[in-house]
Amino acid sequence: MSLPNSDRPDLPESMSWEELEQLPEEVAGQIELWDGRVVWVRRGPSEHQTFSRRLTNAFERNARKTMADQPDSCWRVEAETNVS
Repeated sequence: MSLPNSDRPDLPESMSWEELEQLPEEVAGQIELWDGRVVWVRRGPSEHQTFSRRLTNAFERNARKTMADQPDSCWRVEAETNVS
């Protein structure tokens, strides 16, 4: 569950992995460390995830069809996924 902006604790701009592990799970699960910098994770509603998955699947389907019809072409489809 994500925390509303108003419920986010005041954290330093940077921290170590050890400091991150000391935070409560509901806070630690909402941030990432990028080169030690604290970044709040943005997650869209589940409808956004469903749309992204369906769009990626459609691209893959069409890429396979194109490669079958044109064997000398090569297509690759990727999607970024956040797992917590």
